[in-house]
Amino acid sequence: MQNDKRYYLCDEVTGQIKYKASKLLNNKVEENQRFVLHFDVDLNSHYFNSESNSIEERKTFPAGSWVGGEYVVNLPEKTMLLWQGERYTVNDGTAELMVDQPGQHQVILIHPHYYTETRYIENPEAD
Repeated sequence: MQNDKRYYLCDEVTGQIKYKASKLLNNKVEENQRFVLHFDVDLNSHYFNSESNSIEERKTFPAGSWVGGEYVVNLPEKTMLLWQGERYTVNDGTAELMVDQPGQHQVILIHPHYYTETRYIENPEAD
């Protein structure tokens, strides 16, 4: 019977899974990293949850809504936004993006526990 479990090197702070191996080697583990034994999973669709000490499937970001000329979306803390050529970090759980120009505007949402997502937003009230 084949062993379908793998060792995953996980970052305990970000939740990123660095790589997987079929056997544990004498690799040096840096601070805030650890090996976790788990069934074989796709690295792109999973992350390490340090609260439950388990590997879990990534989530999708919640939908946003328009409030006046702002696109408002509730996001997990430390979500990185790429918006109008700048990088922002969400610290308070809410992103409010002012869109006062017509056309589609790209925003990229990045968080290690979520699938990276590119959204194209267009203010229905912009002239």
